[in-house]
Amino acid sequence: MLFSTDKLSLRNKIMFSVLPLVVVALVVSAYVSVTSLRTTLTTEIRDDIKYKTESLADHVASWINMQKLNVDEFVKTSP
Repeated sequence: MLFSTDKLSLRNKIMFSVLPLVVVALVVSAYVSVTSLRTTLTTEIRDDIKYKTESLADHVASWINMQKLNVDEFVKTSP
């Protein structure tokens, strides 16, 4: 055995028995936090890209409609 438990004080026995639980809890907590953050960021980035893409598409469609109106007006006023 690595350590002889009869030579350890009560404080050290408690520490060596509780410390692994604390480490596991911290690792699980960190994993859950990172996973949640990754999911949230992925969703936010996708939503932002979707919004910007739709906005750009609206601007392009508006520009195309304006150009059509300009061409129609030009055709009407041409001799």
